[in-house]
Amino acid sequence: MHGIVWNEMTIRDFEEIGNPAIQKEIIILAEEEVRFPPREHREDEGWIKGKIGEMAWRRAISTKRGSDPPEELSEYCLVYRRPTDKEYREAGGGHAAITVTRILHNSMLAVDGL
Repeated sequence: MHGIVWNEMTIRDFEEIGNPAIQKEIIILAEEEVRFPPREHREDEGWIKGKIGEMAWRRAISTKRGSDPPEELSEYCLVYRRPTDKEYREAGGGHAAITVTRILHNSMLAVDGL
């Protein structure tokens, strides 16, 4: 497990989601499976168009967990990047591996150009 920095927009995104079960699964997914850079040649993660090497996305679908997650979980996507030096230092003594910048509903993917 590695450290995740959740920026202010992701806190708002969590509030919009509103479902504690979905929020919990997204946090677990980010901590256990999301990595930067994203794995290549995968349908559930990749680089954001126009931001290759800078910003990545990952669908909120676990490839490791055997549990039965809420069905709505698959309707979300995490947008993330490498943490800045400041974010890394402020990670509370932990190791900040990624900064999640947004948690978007799939309906927003085309709008945001992923």
